[in-house]
Amino acid sequence: MVSQAWRQVLPYGVLHMGFTQGLLATLVADTAPPELRGTAYGMFNLLSGLGASYCKRARRSLVESVGPESTFLRGRALYRHRSRRSGRYRRIPATLLARADKVIE
Repeated sequence: MVSQAWRQVLPYGVLHMGFTQGLLATLVADTAPPELRGTAYGMFNLLSGLGASYCKRARRSLVESVGPESTFLRGRALYRHRSRRSGRYRRIPATLLARADKVIE
């Protein structure tokens, strides 16, 4: 039997990867010259893998040093920083923050 968490996470992961990887691969194919297309795909996949590896290690170090809630707080801080820089800052509703706090407990 599949747990509730997997029912929520699995479709998100499948849809997210399905949409973004397809679009990014198309972008690589459209911008790379035909004779360098294989090299462009290789570099794209190498850099994607290195980025994922770095993020995984950064998350693990945050969890081990501060605790699991640190990843959510870091995400919230990055959201605020990027949205303020772009001028599209919106406060996260208090009800959503309360639900996140309840999940962390």
